[in-house]
Amino acid sequence: MSPSPDSPVDPSFAAEPDQAQEVQRLIGEIARRHKIVLGPTDPMFVMLSLLELAVNRYLEKADEVLSRQREASVAVIERAAGAAKGQAEVLITSAADYVAKQVKGSVAELGEALTKEAAAERARIAAAAKKARRALWAASLVLAVLFSILIGIIIGTWLAPEVKERVWRCPGFAASRVAKSVSPGEASVSSGSGLRA
Repeated sequence: MSPSPDSPVDPSFAAEPDQAQEVQRLIGEIARRHKIVLGPTDPMFVMLSLLELAVNRYLEKADEVLSRQREASVAVIERAAGAAKGQAEVLITSAADYVAKQVKGSVAELGEALTKEAAAERARIAAAAKKARRALWAASLVLAVLFSILIGIIIGTWLAPEVKERVWRCPGFAASRVAKSVSPGEASVSSGSGLRA
C-alpha cells in the first residue's frame, strides 16, 4: 500500500496499525536498508514488542503527568487571573475613590470660594444700600428744612401787614408787577416816568 499524493496522513503513522502488516513492513524495511532477511518469528520482533509495550506504558504515564500538570497549570492560571482581576478591581476602585475625593474636594473648595465671594458681594451691596439710605435721609432733611424755611417766609410775608407793605413798595418788586400788567411798549414809558418820581 503506497500513500496517495492527495492523502494528508502518512499510513506508517496510523493510529492502530495491523500487527501482521506492521511486521511485514519492518521486515521489508530492514531487508532494503541492511540487506538482512528476518522472519516473522525472529527474536528481534519480541524485543521490538517489549520496547513497544514499555514505550506505550511510559507514554501513558507521561500523558497522565502532562494531564495533571495541565490541570494544575490551568488552576494556577485561573487563580492568577482571579487574583489579577481582584487586584485590578481594587486598583480601579482606589483610583475611582481618589478621583471622587479630588472632585469632591475641588467642588467643596469652589463652593467655599463662591460662598465667600457671594458674602463679600452681599456686604458691598449692603454697605452701598446703607450709604444710599443715609444720603436719602440727609437730602430729605435738607429739603424738609428748606421747604420749612420757604413756607415760613411765605406765611410770614402774607400774614405780617407791615412786611407786606414793604414788599409792595420795594422798587424791584413794583417794577416787575408793572411789567407784567403793562405791554412791552407801555412798560418802557411808564418805567421811565416812575423813575423820575
